[in-house]
Amino acid sequence: MSTQVTNSSRRNRGTIIKLVLAGVAVLGVGAALTTAAWTDQAWFSAEATAGDVELQAALPDATGTGPGTFIDADDLADAVVIPLAPEYFENIAPGEAREVTLWLRNDGSLPLTIESAAAQDVTGPLFAGTAPATITVGAIVGEVLDPEDEVSFTVTVTAPDWGDADTGYQGATGAFNVVVTGTTD
Repeated sequence: MSTQVTNSSRRNRGTIIKLVLAGVAVLGVGAALTTAAWTDQAWFSAEATAGDVELQAALPDATGTGPGTFIDADDLADAVVIPLAPEYFENIAPGEAREVTLWLRNDGSLPLTIESAAAQDVTGPLFAGTAPATITVGAIVGEVLDPEDEVSFTVTVTAPDWGDADTGYQGATGAFNVVVTGTTD
């Protein structure tokens, strides 16, 4: 009988220990849930907008010393270009160079870097043949324009000294576009 009492006592002790451990576990979970119930939050609200890019161009003003009215000259296909008046480059003599100063302005909200500036779509006999006139666009590549900044550059048409051998250039005409590209970093 003493063996049975011992086994029964052991079982009771084991059950009591299990119940005590279960109670402690329940109290621990309850305490953790109580702690989690004490919380607070801080919220922030914001709106985000993308910047805009707008490179505008202008001819010289009436005095020739500053920019005229800046416009969005974005697209040749839609004829949104700034035409240069004929007097800038008409009646060029042999060996003569004609220059005009043009202006750019960053009318957007992001800084722009001038990536390229060149004469394009060059056509006509004045710019063809063995001794053509040349077009030079002043160096502005790499120039950084912050919003509202302006920069000027020159476009020069130069006729070589044609002399007697190149009389075919008399009265010759030609056309070209100057395209300037600004990009964001």
